[in-house]
Amino acid sequence: MRQLLNLFVSFCLVVFVSGCSTIKDAKDSLDESTAHYYKADFDSLWQECIDVINDSELDLVYDNKEKGDVLAQRSISAFSWGENVFVNILKLHDSKVQVKVSSKRAFSGNLLAENWDRYIHSKLSEKYKKVEM
Repeated sequence: MRQLLNLFVSFCLVVFVSGCSTIKDAKDSLDESTAHYYKADFDSLWQECIDVINDSELDLVYDNKEKGDVLAQRSISAFSWGENVFVNILKLHDSKVQVKVSSKRAFSGNLLAENWDRYIHSKLSEKYKKVEM
């Protein structure tokens, strides 16, 4: 019984010390994300990004087309402690669109968290051609 109590206390300490992230953390770290550029119409790429999120294991939390912001989360499951994802889509010019994705683990000890940055860009690349800036 004492070993079980020690294990539980150790787990609680790891959770407490490790910290958690929020959607705000994902949004704030967007500047650290790599920008990808697509040859696409803003409206069609926007809708495709929403569709990619809706077809994934993410839950769409908020979207603001005027600002180009999309917020999504994956809740705790048997395989993950959850993730927070922020996407910013920016119309540049002449059917060129910039997309940045910031994906943060909700719990820093979450080793099984999906990298949604790679996932979202790979899905967008299936439909739209990436271009250099």
